[in-house]
Amino acid sequence: MDKLFFSEEHTMLVNMVADFAKSEIEPVARELDHKVVFLRI
Repeated sequence: MDKLFFSEEHTMLVNMVADFAKSEIEPVARELDHKVVFLRI
């Protein structure tokens, strides 16, 4: 990410969201992909 345009707070937020996605969303998505399950909204 280009630090020239983003504040330290923005960079921290981006990292926090990326960590959340990797720890909370990725495992569920991987399991659903493995089971070939598609959720209906």
